[in-house]
Amino acid sequence: MKQADFILEKVSLFRGVSEETVRNLLRTEGCRKITYEKGEFLCRSGQPLDGLLLITGGRAQVKKGGVLLRDLTAGDVTGVSALYSGDTRMETDIRAGTRVTALFLSRDAMTAALQSDPQLVSNYIVFLSTRIRFLNGVIRRFSASDATRRLAGYLLEQTQGQEQTPGPGSPFRATRAAEELGISRASLYRALETLQQAGCIEKKDRGIVITNAERLQEVLDLS
Repeated sequence: MKQADFILEKVSLFRGVSEETVRNLLRTEGCRKITYEKGEFLCRSGQPLDGLLLITGGRAQVKKGGVLLRDLTAGDVTGVSALYSGDTRMETDIRAGTRVTALFLSRDAMTAALQSDPQLVSNYIVFLSTRIRFLNGVIRRFSASDATRRLAGYLLEQTQGQEQTPGPGSPFRATRAAEELGISRASLYRALETLQQAGCIEKKDRGIVITNAERLQEVLDLS
């Protein structure tokens, strides 16, 4: 797939943006391809990133203080929130979990694209709003007082916008969940058992099904 087609089809930030805008962006001096080998840092906390990194292949991990926040895969973009903040230093470490290919889009290149296409401006605002909601969820999860409440918040985040009806469970990787929550696997399994006994979830087909989202929210809201 050509780069312009990939961006228009796979990158939510550019969805509905004109093909001309994307092609002009790719032709600017501020756009370049970068490859990172497994283990290399795409960027580190405290270092500036004067532009956006658009992942075109592979997987990178976003961590803060050793805590895994999320994965970046093909179609994901990082650096959006800092682009016009006046301080382009990153707050997280981003490291390649596999070989990663990416496009770097400079601030000047993005400014020109935003000025030329109102749809890109709208997408940018939506993107920032979505990131704020995500980060609020992360803050709420880590401020929870115990593993059960953290897990309740985590499961609710994972299923936002999806209908939770009994059926095959969504794949659940215990090691990854424990790392993201900052708890041990033993604590994670105890929390899963507690939520199952409370009627919030069921373990099914090596996955997790939320059977009572309202009850799960109640667990999260407990003081």
